[in-house]
Amino acid sequence: MARLQAADCRIVTRFKSNTPLHQARAMPLAPGSGVLSDRIGFLPGRQAKSRKNPMQDAVREVVVTTETGKRLRILSNDLDAPAQEIADLYKRRWQIELFFRLMKQMLRITHFLGRSRTPCAFRSRWP
Repeated sequence: MARLQAADCRIVTRFKSNTPLHQARAMPLAPGSGVLSDRIGFLPGRQAKSRKNPMQDAVREVVVTTETGKRLRILSNDLDAPAQEIADLYKRRWQIELFFRLMKQMLRITHFLGRSRTPCAFRSRWP
C-alpha cells in the first residue's frame, strides 16, 4: 500500500477486524447517508513484532453497514472525498471482485492478463 500511495493512487480496502486506528479524530457525517462513522487517524507503527509499518501517513476509516447487516470498516488514503463516495467506491470494487470470481469459476480461466496505462492499476495473482 505504501508503494501505491507514493504513486498517488487512491486506496480503498477493508480494515482487518483487529487493526486499531491511533490518534483518530471524528469527521462530520452527511445527514441521511448510510455511513455510521468517519474518522481520520494513523495505523500502528508496527505490523508485527519485528516489521515496521511502511504506511506512516494519515488514513481514513469509514464504517458502513452492508445489506446483510454486517459492519464494514473501510480504509482509504483519500482524506478529502465524502465518506459516502468512499463507501460507494468499495462497493463497486467488491462487485468487480465478484465478477472475476464468477468468470474464473464458470469459464475455468486460470490466469487473467491486464494491460493498463495507469500506474494505479489493480494487479492480482490468481492461483
